[in-house]
Amino acid sequence: MPSGVSSHSELLKQASSSNEHRPEVFSKSLHAALTPLMAFRHFFRHAYAFQFEWDKMADHVGNFDKVVRSLRKELVDFLDGLEGGA
Repeated sequence: MPSGVSSHSELLKQASSSNEHRPEVFSKSLHAALTPLMAFRHFFRHAYAFQFEWDKMADHVGNFDKVVRSLRKELVDFLDGLEGGA
């Protein structure tokens, strides 16, 4: 289990890789889509203050629904695979 300042990044990386106990939880392409959202969240929570700048948020907001749909589908597929293999 990851810990420390990069624990979220490490957990995301682990989830997009298979290991001897489980297949990947989600794809490398979804990992690539989630990484900038996680970085933006970190930036927003720690440095953004109260000045919203649309140009810094636009890509994240525009892609959010697509990424969430992909995440939901891949998590359901992962869980279905676990149930099918049990």
